[in-house]
Amino acid sequence: MTLDWANMHGDVIAICADDPATTGTTNYSESTEFGAPRDAASAPDTYGWLGTKRRSTNDIGGLTLMGIRLYNPATGRFLSVDPIPGGNDNAYLYVTNPVDYYDVSGKAAARRPSKKFLKCRDLAQKIGKQRDRVARRARQLRENVNDWEMDSLEYRGHVEAFENDQRGLRNLLQQWDSCGCGSGGGSVGSNTWTVATASYLTVAAIKTLGAIAVMGMIIVGIFTWVAASLA
Repeated sequence: MTLDWANMHGDVIAICADDPATTGTTNYSESTEFGAPRDAASAPDTYGWLGTKRRSTNDIGGLTLMGIRLYNPATGRFLSVDPIPGGNDNAYLYVTNPVDYYDVSGKAAARRPSKKFLKCRDLAQKIGKQRDRVARRARQLRENVNDWEMDSLEYRGHVEAFENDQRGLRNLLQQWDSCGCGSGGGSVGSNTWTVATASYLTVAAIKTLGAIAVMGMIIVGIFTWVAASLA
């Protein structure tokens, strides 16, 4: 079994054995921006240029099947016309900027996701998971607030966990801001900062109000009993 190593463009550039004793690659190859191998002797048998997109290089005549059309990496052109008018600059051209764009469908050029986009996407996923974690902690505190003593180890442990999760969420939000992820119209939810900064003291207030309500019910019950006794 072997492992494929890819670059940021999605090209498989190296192969190595799936063995802990392996100290290097068994093959290394590079391609031009349009997919032609720089060294034909080291060209991979199957996946090389755009190999992570499962675009094989072993088709007949050195052609690559790009979606619904055959593509010639030596000329940077398709062998048939574009089925979508205006999908590229002309009916046979691959793309004019093969570094930032690709056309793996054979229909239209698509922009390759930037490093910033990928980083912001990952941050958004982490923020969403952490926000849900904080919300679960808060819900747990609210639902069990009347069952815990305020100075008990159990209550303090839950409050500490809640604050730690909030701190983690704030750190992720600060990364989001420092990376400029929101400048392109991206959003992680308008209430996320509220969730990250809401004080657990509101939970304590809920417990206090609950205790007051219970005492009120007891007092009303006592007065009702006294009134019934005197009647």
